[in-house]
Amino acid sequence: MTERIQYPPVYLGIYFLLMTAVTAAMCAVAPPLQAIAYTLFWGGVYGAGLYFCRRFGEDNEERFQQLANGGAGLALVLFFGGFAFSGVETGLILLLLTLQAGRNLVLATRRDLNFACLISLVLLLYAAGKAMEGYFIAFIVLYALAGMFTFMTDHIDARLTHAHGGDRDLLSRRMNLPVKGIGLALLTLALAFGIYLLVPRPPSPRVQAFPASSNWNYDNRHWEEEAKMPRQDGQGQNDDGNGESDMSRRQLVEASQGQVNSSEYGGFQNRFDVAEVGECALRPDTVVLYLQADNPLYARGKVFDTFDGRRWEDSGAGAEKHYNRDGRFTFGAKPQPGDTLQVFTVRQDLPPFIFAAYQPILVSFPGNVIETDGALALRAPARLRKGTIYSVASHLEEVDKHPCSGASMAGDDGWTPDGRYLALYPDISERLRALASDMAKGATDDLGRAKAVEAYLRDNFAYTRDTMGVKWSGNPVEQFLFDLKAGHCELFASSMVVILRTLHIPARLVTGFYVNRYNPVTGYYEVRESDGHAWVEAYLEPHGWVTFEPTSSFELPKRSQRLFVATGLVRYLGDRAENLIRKHRHSWWTQLLQKIWTVLLKLWLALMATLAMMKLACLSLWFWFLRVGWMLILLLLAAAGGGWYLWRYFEPAWRLARLRRARDGDPQRFLRLCYREMERHFAARGVARAPHVTPLEYELLLAKRFKFLSDQVAAITRLFQQAAYGSALVAAADAEEAFRAFEEIQRWKSPTHRDGKFYAEND
Repeated sequence: MTERIQYPPVYLGIYFLLMTAVTAAMCAVAPPLQAIAYTLFWGGVYGAGLYFCRRFGEDNEERFQQLANGGAGLALVLFFGGFAFSGVETGLILLLLTLQAGRNLVLATRRDLNFACLISLVLLLYAAGKAMEGYFIAFIVLYALAGMFTFMTDHIDARLTHAHGGDRDLLSRRMNLPVKGIGLALLTLALAFGIYLLVPRPPSPRVQAFPASSNWNYDNRHWEEEAKMPRQDGQGQNDDGNGESDMSRRQLVEASQGQVNSSEYGGFQNRFDVAEVGECALRPDTVVLYLQADNPLYARGKVFDTFDGRRWEDSGAGAEKHYNRDGRFTFGAKPQPGDTLQVFTVRQDLPPFIFAAYQPILVSFPGNVIETDGALALRAPARLRKGTIYSVASHLEEVDKHPCSGASMAGDDGWTPDGRYLALYPDISERLRALASDMAKGATDDLGRAKAVEAYLRDNFAYTRDTMGVKWSGNPVEQFLFDLKAGHCELFASSMVVILRTLHIPARLVTGFYVNRYNPVTGYYEVRESDGHAWVEAYLEPHGWVTFEPTSSFELPKRSQRLFVATGLVRYLGDRAENLIRKHRHSWWTQLLQKIWTVLLKLWLALMATLAMMKLACLSLWFWFLRVGWMLILLLLAAAGGGWYLWRYFEPAWRLARLRRARDGDPQRFLRLCYREMERHFAARGVARAPHVTPLEYELLLAKRFKFLSDQVAAITRLFQQAAYGSALVAAADAEEAFRAFEEIQRWKSPTHRDGKFYAEND
């Protein structure tokens, strides 16, 4: 451990190992340009330290040790500085990086090498905990290759250390770079990747953890004062939606802070036109949120209740501020094991909505005050900033595969005094009322009527984004229903809300994100800008608010076990390939990708069909086993056991009869056969003849183990040697003598072991 490193490629291996871990850590916590700059800086520092250690370390050991001690002091200073300004994680990373930079100057022994490997592993594990992109797996592969290279060079260095003279010169000439170790590492990675894809994974344990963190301060003094202000009715600080003070305050805040940009998804505005909702300014493939959850879901952002036939507006009814010093806000009961836990990580600046599945019962947010409205939509005091992490626990039930809230909380039901969830826009046409009546024919309750409306829109209308931003002259909802028969999700959702209200079913339009894109490599749901969506919530007693998806091409979130990574990975890659093809449909590489993807998809479908046939065959075999198979298997086992017992019982007599028949033939051939039968007889009793043991040696071994049969064994062995190796011919009398000896051997019972010796059982 204290011997100096002599093999130069060791330094090359540890440099690659350290830089792979450093690059992974930088890419996980910093923007791309900063990550590149940090990686280049530490790459230069580490490279210079290892170079000087290799070239001048042995002659300047004391000076380099002083520099390493100075690096340790600088590491402590950077740790406290990073802890004070950016948190404990930044401080620890700076401590490890700077400490290793100093240790590189004195990295001369195997103990120093092991310490550097440990530092690199800690950095990689930290990066793995922070990384959310799928490309991080490339760092794991590179780290495995660099680690294999480093350990192989270390092994070569250990052999060189203990070699002397000519052996050392020979090893120096024959030991090149350990490229064979790289091949072994690739084979190991391929095997591990196959196991990762194809071996079922059990569901992860549900840990009741609610992280919340941000470099942005979401505390708000004005909201805090408002939250602490008592209401006139003694139950809180805000009005019930009939007054104008809270609404005016919200509008003033939005106007002054510009919290929802005009370039963002129009469904997040306080008032938006369903015909001119428009596309967002960000690239549609931009990831705006990462979500950790057990299943796909709708992440609610904003709820609209007022519709004038063209524009939706949030009335702000029932708005209320909630204050908690620790940032933990509860609404109703405590989380139970069956509730839906969500951890959101913000990757792009977003409007000030705390996106969550309905119905939230616990929110952990990095701020001391949040706002809810009458529909329990959550709002932050300021825009969500990149890097913000918050957690939500939501209570979700299901009715006929539709998510629902169950018994609604007080104040969040469809029968409000102002009737806002039943209000229709002026001059609604009679043909729309007639269409609503036709849709509901045959349904016996409100749930059936709502499902009939949903099914009608999904089955008879096409989803397209070409209608976004189009200047429409008339009522867009009625033009969509009676003329276009195609449109974007806001038209689908608006139409269903209007039809449900026509049928006297309380309904509202909800905007947020449709979270359904799961990355099995990272374990996160990726929420992109293009996932902005609108859907419908209808109040149906006793189920509470029930979620409906009227837009064709969209499916209600389904619970899935995700046992095999391969299935989710194919689905994820297919989604990414389709997006690329749709975005660059005219480029040559897109056409090539489309052809490749078509071939891969056919292969995947063939594999799935084969697996389905195998599954069907297994099910058929299982049903056959339950009906009659078990009886047949028992009969076969009984027959096999009986046959084996009969064979064991009659086998000695059969072999003896075979020898008796052979005795009348050639005596020389008979003696060989008789000796082989004797070998087989004793081998079955634990004394087999090894190939290198001569017949005489085997005779002595048998005489020692079976002394009461020594004469018979000696007679058969003598006659066998005479027949096999002797010059004189054997006679029929010799065959008869060997046959009688074998009869006596076969009649003798198996020996037992007692007092360290073998005896016959009848002695």
